[in-house]
Amino acid sequence: MSADFNVNAAFSSILQAIQTREDELKTSMSDLEGEQQISDQEMLRLQFQVNQYNVFLETASTITKALTDQAKQMAQRSN
Repeated sequence: MSADFNVNAAFSSILQAIQTREDELKTSMSDLEGEQQISDQEMLRLQFQVNQYNVFLETASTITKALTDQAKQMAQRSN
């Protein structure tokens, strides 16, 4: 098992997951566009998809902040 951590690969994976969730959400919203009435099931499914998208965005934000903070600490220690 390798102890190497590739930041670019991690971000790429997260961004791909966000893009996938965004595409799914857009598709679901397009499918419901023009509907006269939206069922409770459809609303719950859409709400779940919005929440999934939000979780991925929050995760990416948290990871970005943590890596930025770590880089700042390393820069301060090197001075």
